[in-house]
Amino acid sequence: MTTLATDPGYRALLDHLHTSELRVSLPTLQAALAQQLATTSPSPTPLTATVISSPIFSTEPFVYHRLHALSTAFRHAVHLRFRVLTDGKQHAQSSVFFRVSLRTELKQWVQAVVQGLQGGNPAIRTASCSGLLLGFEDLKAEFALELDCSVVDDELLVGLASVLDSYPPDRPGDTNPWERELLPSQSTDVLSFVLIIASQSIPLVRQEKLKAFPLAVLLHSLTSILTSTFRDGNYLSLLPGTVVRVNEGQRLIPLQSTFALVFQEMVTSPQMRSISALSKLTAFLHATLLTNDPEQGVDALSTTLRALCSVASNIEKHWCQSFLSSASIEDDIAPESRSLSRSIWTSLKTILFCVIMIADAGLSADLFLPPKPTGHPLHHAPQEHALSTLHTFAHLAFVISQFGGVTTTSTHAFKELKKTFYLAIDVLAYAPLTCEKFVDELHRITVSNNAPPGSVHAVAQKAYVLAAIEQLVPVLTPQRIENFVFPICYPHLTDPSHRETFESAHSVILSIFSAHARGAHAPQAGVSSSKDEPSHGTAMFIQRLVPSYSRCLIENSVEGKLSTDQLRLAYAALVRSASTSAIAADQDATYTLAWYCVTQLLGAIDALRTTIDTQTRGATENAAAKNQLHRLHLTLISTVSSLPLPLLARVLEEVRIIIVAYQGSDSGAAPARRPRVKDKGRHSDKAKAEQLGKLRSELVEALFTEILEKVGDREKEEAMRWWYDHREKLVAGDRKALTVVGENRADASKKAIELGEEGQSHTYAASRL
Repeated sequence: MTTLATDPGYRALLDHLHTSELRVSLPTLQAALAQQLATTSPSPTPLTATVISSPIFSTEPFVYHRLHALSTAFRHAVHLRFRVLTDGKQHAQSSVFFRVSLRTELKQWVQAVVQGLQGGNPAIRTASCSGLLLGFEDLKAEFALELDCSVVDDELLVGLASVLDSYPPDRPGDTNPWERELLPSQSTDVLSFVLIIASQSIPLVRQEKLKAFPLAVLLHSLTSILTSTFRDGNYLSLLPGTVVRVNEGQRLIPLQSTFALVFQEMVTSPQMRSISALSKLTAFLHATLLTNDPEQGVDALSTTLRALCSVASNIEKHWCQSFLSSASIEDDIAPESRSLSRSIWTSLKTILFCVIMIADAGLSADLFLPPKPTGHPLHHAPQEHALSTLHTFAHLAFVISQFGGVTTTSTHAFKELKKTFYLAIDVLAYAPLTCEKFVDELHRITVSNNAPPGSVHAVAQKAYVLAAIEQLVPVLTPQRIENFVFPICYPHLTDPSHRETFESAHSVILSIFSAHARGAHAPQAGVSSSKDEPSHGTAMFIQRLVPSYSRCLIENSVEGKLSTDQLRLAYAALVRSASTSAIAADQDATYTLAWYCVTQLLGAIDALRTTIDTQTRGATENAAAKNQLHRLHLTLISTVSSLPLPLLARVLEEVRIIIVAYQGSDSGAAPARRPRVKDKGRHSDKAKAEQLGKLRSELVEALFTEILEKVGDREKEEAMRWWYDHREKLVAGDRKALTVVGENRADASKKAIELGEEGQSHTYAASRL
């Protein structure tokens, strides 16, 4: 180690620190400072005191990169001090019993460093202590070295509290301008610089010490910094008046325009570059405050979420007014402006990431709040947080659509977004009245949306609205579903031009049927109902909805609309709900509504078969009709597991006629629903015969799976007995069908037992399969 008087490097460092201008590069000064702090003997206290009073670091206005270099120097000094001590230990000749432990020496050194920080500017003290804490965390991670950093924790919190007091954030409602003039200039920048530097070290402070810190004040400052970083969402307000049209109608944003300059200043600011660290710190502090002081934590989180929602609302408003909302492809933008447009999209995604990080932490902490009685201020607080989060997502729906939406099942889906969305939905669902309010607001959004119907923004927002409503259907009243939910869905049920809204609309309808089938619309506390019971109101609406939706699904059975799997799933849910309505009414022993769905399907099959037989269409149209007919056959089979026992045998007989008729149909056309006489003048070639056999095998396999795995307990015995009685005819002459059934034969008994089949007839039938 070096002494203060003999080391020329130490004297040179002091010369540099006593000047107001940098005579060497900042990285060089940073490295020299770290080296001297780690090696100076007997104590680093004088050097630390010199550093914090140096004009290079203490002159206002503070510069971010200098504060960051100071923090980094103290962090590196911890590493260098550890290396000096460990090297000295390895080469010491004295007895180990008389040596001071490594931890003690490090503790003495850090106490001497902190002692030199006394009396300095709170921003410099906070930055220095942040570097020390991060350095000790590095030693803990790399060498598993646990150190007592309480003196650094204390100094960091004291310095941070002084910064909050000396450099408060701008408050929009301030009415005392004379008081603002007494505060240092650029106070918001200084506060944000310090919080950026301390964002990684504050979570390292012990929890018991954070309890005594005014976290609510700190969170208010962080919220103010986050919103001001995004200019309160108004940074896009100058964009509409900036755009000019150039060749072939392309839009150009001049790089020297006011918007471009303001936007460039925003995205290159230290606050924007460190927005992830600030968001992460805000999320951590919200979770901590909700755990330590729920009442203050709830208010602080509400304030933050409302502020972010306001930012998102302003962004949406200005986005809709800009040309980017109608630019469907990159070619609509001039090449000179494409880089800027991508930067704009990056800023939009950044605000979404910020919202997700904070909302996820806050809602996750809300789950562990103890329940409060009705009337308590915290009783509906989690639901209000969820409501603010979902509203913010609604404003940013056009950004969310870039990730595939909130319901995408893609392997590249934004998992954190989906987690936060469904978490907010789950929290909101505990308050039915709040859910009703939210659905009303979503309905107003769709009605008042002035964007062109086919625009990216309109489609994305409608898809989000449908996705949110789908999850809340089980807790909505029948009146709300009929008067608000269904009108939102109806225009999209037959329009596949926008795939996401098309599929979401059908998902909402299926959610209505599923909720009704489960009996989910039971009376709930706090939900006003009409003269009729909610369950009766739902049944009446379902009875009116089933006929029209069955026709809608048949219309959507053509290629390019619902996929085969979607069609089968939807029609099975429709029949199941229709059957449930009959059971609930307890007056319809013939299951008229369910049979109506089946007859509609059979009628469509017959009509399509007649059209194919007339052969009035071209080859392409005829192939499409045959494909649609096969999809309807599979759909009919999918209804088997949804049918009540009185209808099961009748539908199974129709299915048997369809499958057996494949043997009697010509190879060039799809089979009839009823047996047909072979055409004497036509002969099937091998390729067509193989294709027909493949389709027949697919029907047999689908029927086998439906009976074995999906049919309910009451109908299982009847279905399996029917299968055994007709098995030979169904698979006669079809090797592939025999193979399919044979492969499942070994698992049949096991699957039947798993489905709860314990009777002898069930076991016998399963073994015969």
